[in-house]
Amino acid sequence: MSGERPTLRHVALAASVSVSAASLALRGEPGISEQTRARVQRAAEQLGYRVNTAARGLREETVKSVAILVDHHQHRYTSGPDISLFQPLFLSSLIGTLQAGSVRVTLLPSDTGLRQCEEDFDALFALALPGDLEQLSVLSRQVPVLVGATGGRVAGLHCADIDWPAAIDAVLDHLFDNGAQQPGILMVSRYPLLQKALTDIYQQWCRNHDQPDRIAVIAGPDEIPAGLHRLLRSGCDGVFAVPGYPVAFLNAVHDAALSIPGDLLFAAQAEGIREQLLRPSITTLSLEADANGHLVGEELLRAITEGARDVSCHYLLTPRASTRP
Repeated sequence: MSGERPTLRHVALAASVSVSAASLALRGEPGISEQTRARVQRAAEQLGYRVNTAARGLREETVKSVAILVDHHQHRYTSGPDISLFQPLFLSSLIGTLQAGSVRVTLLPSDTGLRQCEEDFDALFALALPGDLEQLSVLSRQVPVLVGATGGRVAGLHCADIDWPAAIDAVLDHLFDNGAQQPGILMVSRYPLLQKALTDIYQQWCRNHDQPDRIAVIAGPDEIPAGLHRLLRSGCDGVFAVPGYPVAFLNAVHDAALSIPGDLLFAAQAEGIREQLLRPSITTLSLEADANGHLVGEELLRAITEGARDVSCHYLLTPRASTRP
């Protein structure tokens, strides 16, 4: 902690209590044993912790506060959807739900926010992961921490996630049932958790259907034409793209002198707002940004007093013209 101004979290960690217990002890509130109160006060004195009276007044006025880690660079986003649409919709719903519960919300950059934040908060949601996951592990012993980590566990933390095996199987079964006997997956490599989860789920689906897997991993939308070419050479007749980038995919199909759905069935992981307006309209697997933002917000409100737990989020498969031969 060299060079850092001590915060209530540091005091709580030194005294081996929760942040809320440390706060109650230092404010002289009832419900804390004298032994615990003395231990907290001793830790505060040893660390040189001083109560920020202005911050205390604001916290007492707004009752509780929640911090949200976001990726302001928009290139290490954990969940993998089209961040240009998913993230603002999700955050708007999440923040609105928290504010409706009289909770103050602080957005922090995932790369520096935990190191630079001088405020104390009652819960944290990591929409994007910090570079040092150990920070989250330590923090989770002091306040409820929930991670929006699509596709896998993160350092043993509680996660908000959809049932990816069920969701991916639903998309692949839909493609298969509509005539794509050799469906493949197009994935963007900068979402490692999602990439690994999708690969495992897809390969299991292929084993169940006695066929080889057809996977193209690309760095971004600029590589969609090359990824599509690799899939077509493998005999692929249906594609599920994650994230979708449907406009770039449709352009690549047009440049290859093919048509959707005539030559190729196509589904995309996307919110479906833009995709329903395209021609052809695109079948989407939506992560339901608005509904899940509200769900996570409600869960954080509960977690402040009861602790964090895993959250099963919603998804929605909407068939449209791109998978109707």
